[in-house]
Amino acid sequence: MFGPHITAESLIEAFNYSLQTITTVGYGNWVPASWDTSKEELQTRILYVKAISVPFMLVGGSLFAVLIGIISNTLSRR
Repeated sequence: MFGPHITAESLIEAFNYSLQTITTVGYGNWVPASWDTSKEELQTRILYVKAISVPFMLVGGSLFAVLIGIISNTLSRR
C-alpha cells in the first residue's frame, strides 16, 4: 500500500486519513485483538468501511459549517 505506485487502496487510505484529521473525527482504525487482520477478506471489509466513511465525513463537515454559519449570521444581526 505504501509503495511507489498509487493504487485505489492507497488513495482511499489517504483520503480517509486526511479527512479524519480535518474533520477531527478521530482515528478509529482500531479493531478487536481477536480479529486476524492478516486475512485479505478482513482487510477488504475494513477498506470498504473507510471508503464509505469519506463521503459521510465530507457531508458532515459541510453541514456543520453551514450550521455554524447560520448561527453566527443570526447572532451578528442582533
